[in-house]
Amino acid sequence: MIEILVYNQTTVLTDAQVQAVIPALQTQLDRDLCPAWSLGQYKLLFVPKGQAAQKGQWQFLFLDNTSDASALGYHDQTSFGDPIAYIGVQETINDHGTWSVTASHELCEMCVNPNLNDSEYNDRQNRIDIRECCDAVESDSLGYAINGVQVSDFVLPGWFNADVAPTVPLSFGGHVSQPFELAPGGYISFIDLAKPSAGWQQVFADAASKKRPGTSRGAIRARMSALGGMARKSTR
Repeated sequence: MIEILVYNQTTVLTDAQVQAVIPALQTQLDRDLCPAWSLGQYKLLFVPKGQAAQKGQWQFLFLDNTSDASALGYHDQTSFGDPIAYIGVQETINDHGTWSVTASHELCEMCVNPNLNDSEYNDRQNRIDIRECCDAVESDSLGYAINGVQVSDFVLPGWFNADVAPTVPLSFGGHVSQPFELAPGGYISFIDLAKPSAGWQQVFADAASKKRPGTSRGAIRARMSALGGMARKSTR
């Protein structure tokens, strides 16, 4: 059992408001994400301000704004090497988004790719796609409700497999029908193996210019290192 400490460091949400979404997020992990991705067990624990996390404990921080102006939320690693996620609540509200979806997005992605180094070979485009499970289907409109709390859709393992059988579902909400497909509002980060020196790039399902829940520049640099330094810069 991995404990994920939940902190409310916002000025726009009360502790009660943050605590109110935790049961829905826990249900999404226990009922939906972890079985679909063959993950272990995670336990969300709300903790009061001032209680420091210990080495080995994951963290989930609700903030007004993240430190990355290009992301409504992102996940990274602490100095101990433990996973940590940052949720920009005010940023999401300013972007006309639903902050519980941003929270769900980053929680799911932190659990699926906690070390920021998992990727999959996309033989259709000859590239390496980062194993971020919510980016391709991240639009708020594609999410679903758990006990009245809106959460993010997420892709399933088959989304990263070009040879997956046609009958295998590719996202929990059924919003994509083939591997590597981007639903409206979605995107994915990748390295083009024909031009690896170009570094990390992103492809979007549409041309809309908006902040997106995603990963920080720091997280992308961590992935570069994990993949042998093929990439040298971020294109965020």
